[in-house]
Amino acid sequence: MATARVLELRVHGVSNTPPQQLLGLRPEPDGTGPRPWLVAGGEVTGFYRSTTARPHDPVTVEAYSWGQLTSGARTARDVERALWTLLLPFTLANVALYARPGIPAEPDQERWGSRSGLAAWLIRLFCLSLTGTLVLTVTGIGVDLVGWQCVDRDCLARMPGPWEFLAEGWWREDARALAAGLLLPLALLVLLGLMAWRTYQYEAEMPADPCPGPAPRDRRAGGATRDPAAGAASRGGESRCGPHGEPDEPDEPAPPRNPLQDPTFWCGEGQLRRAGVLHLCTGAVVAAAVPLVAVLRMDPPHGLRSALAWPTVTAIGAVLVIAVVAAGRPYLSRRAGYTPLGPWSVAVAVLTGLGLAGTFLILLLPDGPAGVPLTELRPPPGCVRDAAVPGCRADRSLPGYDAIFAWLAVYQVLLLIAIGAVARSGRRALVPPALGGALLPLARAWVDGSLPGAPSAPAALSIWMLTGPAIALAGTGLLLPRAHPDADRHPDGPDRADPHPGKPDQADRHPGGPDQNGPGPGGPQPGGPDRERPTADRETAVREAADPGTDVAWGGRGPALIAGAGWLMAVAYCAGLLYWVAARLDGAVRPGGTSPVTLPQPVIWAGLAFVVALAVLGCTLLGAGIVFQVLRHREYARLTRPGTGLSAHDLRRCRDVSRFRALHRLVGDHAIRLIGCYAAATAALVTLSCAAALSHTDLAAGHRGALDRIAGVGDALLGWLPVVVAGVGMLVYRNDTVRRTVGVFWDVGTFWPRAAHPLAPPSYAERAVPELQTRVAGLLALDRADPRRVDGVILSGHSQGTVICASVLLQLPPRWRRRTWFFSYGCQLTRLYGRVFPAYFGPERLRALAVALTPPGGPVAWSNFWRHTDPLGWPVDAGERDVPVADPEALHPSAGEVADPPIRNHGSYPEAREFLRERAAVARLLRRPVPSPRQRVS
Repeated sequence: MATARVLELRVHGVSNTPPQQLLGLRPEPDGTGPRPWLVAGGEVTGFYRSTTARPHDPVTVEAYSWGQLTSGARTARDVERALWTLLLPFTLANVALYARPGIPAEPDQERWGSRSGLAAWLIRLFCLSLTGTLVLTVTGIGVDLVGWQCVDRDCLARMPGPWEFLAEGWWREDARALAAGLLLPLALLVLLGLMAWRTYQYEAEMPADPCPGPAPRDRRAGGATRDPAAGAASRGGESRCGPHGEPDEPDEPAPPRNPLQDPTFWCGEGQLRRAGVLHLCTGAVVAAAVPLVAVLRMDPPHGLRSALAWPTVTAIGAVLVIAVVAAGRPYLSRRAGYTPLGPWSVAVAVLTGLGLAGTFLILLLPDGPAGVPLTELRPPPGCVRDAAVPGCRADRSLPGYDAIFAWLAVYQVLLLIAIGAVARSGRRALVPPALGGALLPLARAWVDGSLPGAPSAPAALSIWMLTGPAIALAGTGLLLPRAHPDADRHPDGPDRADPHPGKPDQADRHPGGPDQNGPGPGGPQPGGPDRERPTADRETAVREAADPGTDVAWGGRGPALIAGAGWLMAVAYCAGLLYWVAARLDGAVRPGGTSPVTLPQPVIWAGLAFVVALAVLGCTLLGAGIVFQVLRHREYARLTRPGTGLSAHDLRRCRDVSRFRALHRLVGDHAIRLIGCYAAATAALVTLSCAAALSHTDLAAGHRGALDRIAGVGDALLGWLPVVVAGVGMLVYRNDTVRRTVGVFWDVGTFWPRAAHPLAPPSYAERAVPELQTRVAGLLALDRADPRRVDGVILSGHSQGTVICASVLLQLPPRWRRRTWFFSYGCQLTRLYGRVFPAYFGPERLRALAVALTPPGGPVAWSNFWRHTDPLGWPVDAGERDVPVADPEALHPSAGEVADPPIRNHGSYPEAREFLRERAAVARLLRRPVPSPRQRVS
C-alpha cells in the first residue's frame, strides 16, 4: 500500500508569524538549510512549504501567511495603513452590528421589527450620525473658525494654504467666506470616498469552485431575497465533482445554522457601494446645513433668495429622510455580492447635488434686506494683534453651531441607549429612550418660554437640570430583563434548533484512543470519550450558572458598549482637532472665550470630561492589578500545596508560572466585567457632560480657577490624541511586541466586513477566508493521478487564525469538509468571540460547527489545544475534543539541558508533544490506502 498524503495547513494569528516560523524551519549553523517556498498566492497573501517537502511525504506542512493584509514590511504602504487607525471610531461602530444577540442563521429571515432587525437599524442610524460628527467637526473648522471668525490676514496666515484671500475684497463681504470654508468638509468626504473605493479590490473575493457546475444565480439587485440555488451551490449542492474529480451526486443542502454559512457573507461589494453613497451624501448635506441654517436664521430670505432657499432646504431634508428610512431596508441590510447602485442611490446623489448647488448660490448672493448685515455679526478685524479692540472678547462664533453639536451629541447618547436596550430586551425596551428623546425638545421649549399653552418655567430652572433626568429615564431601558434565553440560543425559532443536540458528543471518539486523553495541568480531561452530556438547553443553563465567564458579554448590551467606545473616540478626535486648529489660529488660546477665536463650548466640556475619564481609567487599571495579584497568590498556593516537596528552584519557577496562570484567569474570567464597570462609570460622566454642553454654560464664567486649567489640559491632550493613535498604529505595523499586545484589538475589529459603516478600514477576512476555502477545496478536488493531490487536510489555526478557520469550515461545501480536520489552539472562540459575538460564536452556534464537522458515524473532526498559561487559549466545550497542553513541560532542566523549560503561554503549540501525538492519530484517520503493484492489499 502506498501511503496517501495529508496536508496540515497552518494559519497564524495577529502576531503575523513569518512562514519559516510557522513551518518550524531552523537554519543550519552555516546559514544553510530549508527555506519557505511560495507554492500559491502572492507577496501579500501566500501559501508556503519547506523546500525539503516532497510529494511522497505522509504529512506535508503548509503555511498560509495573511499578516501583510494588516501589517507587513516597513514600506510607505505601512504609513497609509497606519492612517487607517484614525478611522477606528468607524471600525468600532461597524463591529457593533455583529455583537447583536439573536441574529437568525438565515439573513433573509431577519425582519425589521424583530429584536436583531431593529437593533441593526439603530446601529446603522448611529453610524450615519458618526459620519455626521466627523463632517460637522471639519465644517466647524472651515466654516466657523476659518470662514466666519478669522476676518483678517494675520489670523488666516496661520493656517496652511492660501486662505488670506478671504480677508480681502469681494470674499470678505456677506457670507461668501462661508462658501470657501464649506469646501473643506466636502474635500474630506471626497478623500474618504476615494479611500473606500480603492479598497474594493482589497476584499470582496469570492471562492473559486474547483469543479464548477451550473452558474448559481445571485441575489436580486435590491438584496431583499436570496435565490435558494445560490446557497445550494455554495454548499456543494450544484457541484458535479467527486472527491477525486469523478462525477458525484450533489450534497443534499441543509438549512443554515450559523450566519457565517451565508454564501455572500464575505462578499458584500454591492452593499458597500450603496452604503458608501448614502454616507457620503448624508455627510455632504450635514456640512451644507450648518452655514445654510445660520445664514437663513440671521438673514431671513426674500425674493430670489427665498426662491432658492426653500427648494434647497427641501432637497437637504429629503436626503436625510431617505437616509433614515434606507438604513433599515433590505437595500442596505443584505449582502448581495456585486450589484449596481440602484435608483435609490441615484436619487440620493441627485438630491445632494441640488442641495449643495443651492447652498453655494445662497452663500454667494448678497445679503437680503430682512436682517442685519452679516459683516456686523462677525468678529471685528485686528483682534489677533490687539485683543482689547471693542467686540473681540465677545463670543462671535457662528450662530447655532454650538447648539447643533450639543444636540447631536445628546441624541447620539440616546441612540446608544436604545441600541443597548433593544439588543438586550427587544422592542419593548425602545419606549424609555424614545420617551426621553421626545421630552428633551419639549423641556427646552418650556425653559425658553416658547411652548404654547404651558405655564412659565421657574426662573432658576435651566435645561441642564432636565437633560440629566431625561437621559436617566432613557437609561431605564437598559435595566429591563433580558429577552428569553431561547431567543439567544435559537434565534430562528424552535423549529431551527439542533434536532440532535448530543450528536457531536455521542460521536466524540478520539482517534488515538482513551490512553491519550489523560490528565493534564488542569486535572482530568473534560472531553473524555466516555462522558455523557445533557441536552443542549440544559447544558447551556448549567454552564452559565457554573461559569459566568461564558455568558453573553455585558448582559446583552454589547452593541451599545462597542459603539459607545467608537463614539467616545470620535468625540475625542473631533474635540482635539477643533482645539488644535483654534490654538493654531491664536497661539494663546485658552478655554474661556477670551481669545479672538472662540472654541465651541462642547469642546471645552469635552476636555474636562476627558481628564475625569482618564482618572476613572486609572482606577479601573488599579482594580485590575489588585484582581491580578489575588489570582496570582491563589494560583501559587495551588501549585505549591503542602506535600509537593518542591525545591527552592521549583518554588521560584512556580512564581513565574502562577503569573501566567493569573493572567489567563484575569483575561478569561474578569476582563469583560472590568470593561463593563468602566463603561458604567463613563456613561454617568457622559450624561453630565451632555447636560452641561446643552445648557450653553461657559465653564470659565465665574470659575477661572482649577476647572479652567483642567479643561485646558484635557483639550491639549485631546489635540495630541489622533497623533498618538496614529503613532501606535505605526508601531503595530512595524513592531512585533506592540502588535502582539495592541494589534489583537485591531484585528478583531477589521475581521468583520463593512456592513454597518462603509468608511471603516477594509476587512482582511474578506480576502483570507475565500482564499483558504479555494485552496482547501482545490487540493481536495484534484484528480488521483495529480502529484499535488491530498486525501485529507488538517486546517490548523492559531489564535485569530482559529476564527478564520472556523469561518472557512462553515463556508466549505460538505463534500470537502468531510475530509478536513480542524486543529484550534490558543483559541479565543469562547471567552472573547463567543461572549461578544454570540450570534456567530456563541455556545449553540459553535455546536453547529461541531455538528458540521461530524461525519455520519465518525468522530468530531475538531481538536482544541489549550494551556493554563495562555491568556487567550481556553477549552471550547462545543462537542470538540479538548486537549490540555502542559506548560512548562517541567519546572527544572532535564535530559542534559541546563536551561529551564520555557513558559510558552500563547505560542509554539505545534512543537508540543500533545500536538504531535494528536496530529499523528488524526493523520492515520485521514489517510486512505492506495493500491500499489509492489505490495499486497490487506
